[in-house]
Amino acid sequence: MLKVFTDGSDDRLRLEQPVGIRVGWICGHNIGFDGLPSEEIAMQSVPPAWLALERTLQRAYPGRPLRPVKKSKIDLVHDGDSEWVAAGFRPLARLMRPNTGRNGENCFALEFLVPSYVTQHVTIAAAQAVWGVLSDYIPDRVEDAFGPPVECTEAGLASATLAAGGI
Repeated sequence: MLKVFTDGSDDRLRLEQPVGIRVGWICGHNIGFDGLPSEEIAMQSVPPAWLALERTLQRAYPGRPLRPVKKSKIDLVHDGDSEWVAAGFRPLARLMRPNTGRNGENCFALEFLVPSYVTQHVTIAAAQAVWGVLSDYIPDRVEDAFGPPVECTEAGLASATLAAGGI
């Protein structure tokens, strides 16, 4: 479950884990999450996250058809300014690389777009559903009382696992 906070304006929301760690955002009709450790993991996480988003939208808008995707058609495409994880010609999620203009984190981020007719309440519900899937792909961020969360890179995964008491 996520906590949702206003972040400067009514159409910009901050998404946090229950312990207060920021994991994502909603900005208008964009739902984004960071913390993905690699491009491969980001690509793997998109189809199930997309399906969770689609199911939420179909529940809220019953006449809307469900648009599933085939994992075999998933690829990375460029549209000049952005990189998209796409199924054929259908963009599913924007991929944001670490430490780039839209992503200041040291990890990959994904941003899903919802249709313009979707209300903020449904967008929040969709964010909850997408997080329910993506949280399985994102390593837990370990807060240090004297510093920022552990980095999202592959090297940071090992240190986060050790810091959390893992193997």
